Amino acid sequence: MLTQLSPWIGMLLVLTLLLVLIVLLKSLQARFAPHPEVTRKLLHTAMGLVTLSFPWLFARSWPVWTLAAVSSLLLLAIKWLPRLKRDYGGVVGAVDRQTLGDLYFPLAVAITFELAGGQAVLFVAPVAMLTFADAVAALIGLRYGTIRYQSGSAHKTLEGSVAFFVVAFFSVQLPLTLLTGLDTLPVLLISLLLAGVVMLAEGMASRGLDNLFIPVGGYFLLTIYLQTSAYQLGLRLLVLALLMAAVFFWRRNTRLDPGAAIGSVLLLFVTWSLRPWHWLLPPLLLLAVYSYYVLKDRQPAGMHSVDAILAVGLPALGWIALSLLLNKDYLFGYSLAYAAQLAITGIAHFHSLSVHDRNQSRFLLLLRASLPAFLLLMITLAAGFVGEQHWLLMSVTGLPLIFAAAWAFQCLQPGIEDCPVDGRRWLRQSAIASLASAPGPLLPLPVSG
Repeated sequence: MLTQLSPWIGMLLVLTLLLVLIVLLKSLQARFAPHPEVTRKLLHTAMGLVTLSFPWLFARSWPVWTLAAVSSLLLLAIKWLPRLKRDYGGVVGAVDRQTLGDLYFPLAVAITFELAGGQAVLFVAPVAMLTFADAVAALIGLRYGTIRYQSGSAHKTLEGSVAFFVVAFFSVQLPLTLLTGLDTLPVLLISLLLAGVVMLAEGMASRGLDNLFIPVGGYFLLTIYLQTSAYQLGLRLLVLALLMAAVFFWRRNTRLDPGAAIGSVLLLFVTWSLRPWHWLLPPLLLLAVYSYYVLKDRQPAGMHSVDAILAVGLPALGWIALSLLLNKDYLFGYSLAYAAQLAITGIAHFHSLSVHDRNQSRFLLLLRASLPAFLLLMITLAAGFVGEQHWLLMSVTGLPLIFAAAWAFQCLQPGIEDCPVDGRRWLRQSAIASLASAPGPLLPLPVSG
């Protein structure tokens, strides 16, 4: 998409607007003393509006990357240099929480512009959601939010999430209507589906990561949905609604906080959207056994946050990505990752119970934790390779790897009798499960169909 302006002039205009906005917001803050979140979101929205012009302002991506680097350096200088922090720090960094959202914003814009490859709608719709929906959700939650929920270290509100959904819907619907030739029904379904999924991503994100997840994730979803029939879009919307209802009804039987429950919905929905139905079996079986363990816990150690969902889901999502990229059916590695996670969960559970029963040997605990994980692996492979014989051999091959994962966690996790739920525990658990599933590429099969 060609532009009449030199990219240097375009960059100069954008940077000048950024500096003017910071100075104006500083004056506004000094005169009216608004809430710091209001000032930040005004800057967020104003700069988002400027970036929406990028597909018509820049023909190539290097000016956008340059602007991202320069604006990030400017924001870092305001945060860290004493003189600038004193004079302008209140504009970007006065909120009472740890966040890197201001730095993720320009990075996300540059990544989305690069991915869009000059297709305006693929850039405008995701960035419009970041610009408008995120800002409105924060301000509505601040002013009217009464129904609060926890997502990791962040506090969200139901009112803010609803506002996000409504504004995100129109942030997608308008660009699709103006920039594509799609009929009304596909536009409506894509807008509803994209707004719903991205609302969930915003609800589970903390530490400003929503500024990265919203536009980049929105881009990938939009590229998929633009190639999807109206029937399939409607089906996905129905499945998303059913998953949300089922998971939030089921959450009462778990120790998941609301953000983790939202993460569970996203994990299940993404898995169902990208892979055959039997790939849903491992996370569903893991959640079922996990719920049983929670019911049997005598001394719950604390709530499980979205970090727990990321620790469990990322190794499995890696296998999904590998299957799609290489066009191979890595169901063995994928199922093995979930089986290892279930064995580790079982070890943590049985060790907490063993505090009350000193006669339990560590080897017996390993066996008790590994058996449900082995059944998970066997059921999934049997469903995935119906009518074939090698699924049983694959299951038996995975058993020592499951046992090794449980043993490694038992040896490496400090305070396992009262297993902590901190970030180090989840990082350790995710790393062990990833290593246990590493032999997955040894048994690839071509994707059928």
